[in-house]
Amino acid sequence: MKPNEFSPIARRGIPKGAARLIAICIAVIVIPPLIVFLLYSIGKSCPVIVVPWTAGEMLGYCGAVDAAVVALLGLFFSIRDGWEQQRAQLRESVAPYFSMVILKAMNKKNPFTPSVSAEGSEAKAGCDDDLPSGYCEVDAREVYAIVGDDIVYRSRLTDNQRERVESTLLTEEIAEGTFAIVSNPVISIPLRFRNVGQGCTNGVRVGVNRKEDEWKCVCSWSLDHGEDFYLLIYIDTDHNVLGDYEVRIVFNDCLGYRYMETFSLVVERDASGRANASIDYVARKTMID
Repeated sequence: MKPNEFSPIARRGIPKGAARLIAICIAVIVIPPLIVFLLYSIGKSCPVIVVPWTAGEMLGYCGAVDAAVVALLGLFFSIRDGWEQQRAQLRESVAPYFSMVILKAMNKKNPFTPSVSAEGSEAKAGCDDDLPSGYCEVDAREVYAIVGDDIVYRSRLTDNQRERVESTLLTEEIAEGTFAIVSNPVISIPLRFRNVGQGCTNGVRVGVNRKEDEWKCVCSWSLDHGEDFYLLIYIDTDHNVLGDYEVRIVFNDCLGYRYMETFSLVVERDASGRANASIDYVARKTMID
């Protein structure tokens, strides 16, 4: 089913139920008197119908029947519209909503300044923790989208990728024993998405895709109200990465309704030729089914 733009109960124009009721009422009011008029207007020498009732009595009877039919139709559509509004209000009362929290990268490594020790400070969101020595099972809510010639997803970064994320400048060996300071070609966007809606959500899937490509996603989480997940978008500008992207989150509420939130991501070069990335703070929300 094609997604429709999500909106509250309020709608523009006349609701379909009311428009249908108006059309039926007009037909019921106009057609029976017109039929009575035509039947009683055909030649008096050869009447089509011979009844003891006058045309006025026929019109009075039709009017009473019309009023009863219109009343029943009005009651039916009122109950149906009331039920639909109640169902929409129930859906909205439990609808999840993801809020984007853009994390700020702190204490990046620079070869010209001493590194800042993080000893004694709190663990930074999204940073890899030391792996335990033995087997363990954890509820991992982290995903890394690696954007290059293709887009791939990882559960963690390699040492080289982590080094690029944590550094402002890089050292490159240009000859044996000779190193040069080069700019970091990687753009990293650390994001945390928190469920700030009214209810829990399940089947949460996230994906980063070019707008013109078929949408793909990974993961399937269940998040309660106030819980979140971490996404780091790793953009390697040494590859062909310029263009328009979308960060999409698809999820279900506890009633089974499915939603999608879309954040626009643009990677482009500025006047100096340096690649930059910008992302929308507010999502466009649609209800799929």
